[in-house]
Amino acid sequence: MGKEIHILMVGTLPPPLGGASVLVKQLVEGLAQETDVRLSVINTNDIRGSGWRAPFRLLRTLGQLVVKGRASQVMTLHISGTRGTSPAFLVMGSAAVVVSRILGRPLVIRTFANRYISDSQPAWAQRWTRGILKRAALFLVETKGSVRQAREESLSRPEWFPNARPIEALPPLNEERTCRKFVYVGHLRPMKGLSLLANVASQLPDHVSIDAYGTFWDDMTEEDFKGTRVRYCGSLEPENVIPTMAGYDALVLPTLYDSEGYPGVILEAYGAGIPVIASRVGGIPEIVDETSGILIPKGDEEELKDAMMTWVNSQETFLEALRGVAVKREDFSCDRWTRQFADWCRELSLKSSGL
Repeated sequence: MGKEIHILMVGTLPPPLGGASVLVKQLVEGLAQETDVRLSVINTNDIRGSGWRAPFRLLRTLGQLVVKGRASQVMTLHISGTRGTSPAFLVMGSAAVVVSRILGRPLVIRTFANRYISDSQPAWAQRWTRGILKRAALFLVETKGSVRQAREESLSRPEWFPNARPIEALPPLNEERTCRKFVYVGHLRPMKGLSLLANVASQLPDHVSIDAYGTFWDDMTEEDFKGTRVRYCGSLEPENVIPTMAGYDALVLPTLYDSEGYPGVILEAYGAGIPVIASRVGGIPEIVDETSGILIPKGDEEELKDAMMTWVNSQETFLEALRGVAVKREDFSCDRWTRQFADWCRELSLKSSGL
């Protein structure tokens, strides 16, 4: 146990459910369990999309930032949306920098996904974003690729802070286990490669199945699964994702998004103890390798089919992947990364106080 540290966390909490908001909630809950951490939280979820009320809610949030920032030892901002002109990041990031400087508190900024700056941002927004990040005492990014980019751009102390999930002990490996049941979990939208998955499903042996869970986006409906061998099974509450996935043999994620960071569903598959077949895009190759899964070229139907049939046809290859998952999952444990976050904050507080 280390010296007690008072941390201010600013970020969006559910509802609505989203990748970043779930991760912020997860870290808040983890830190709340640490006996040597005092935590203050500012939830920014009611600013975006609130119409004419947005400026007033923003002013209220800025007031909270000053009051709670004064009472804390370290200020931390957890924010997504660094694409386009990024008003949320530019406004909240600038405010956090100013308040942290006035109060003399070190500032930690955490961003999500595979890119913290997009080529679609105007040049002025890119410069503004980099200016904010350079003034942070610590910059936490989701992927190792982002760490390399941030170091090349001389941003302030970039560190790898991956998505993580709670993990529980796995049952002993059943050496008789075979691969027959595949599952897709996530947003049900065309860019996730679902038409590709449906095409492959029609070519698989009858004893092999694919189930899909999630909510529909971008004009997809349950009708899109009619006449295919992909069975739609409804949506899942967050607490039911890992238990449900544990009833399957492997996750399949043929996403077409080049900007994927560390998809939470892959880490949930590891939590459930099952290996992954996924597209070689974004940050996915950093968390899926030959020990825990199979990577395929984006949009390649034949490669997707071959990958699935590799585990269907070779029990030993599939069992090796299961063994690999049991090792890989330890790298993405919530407990491990919650403690690391608290340790970073404690280090910054001691440095700031001159100890």
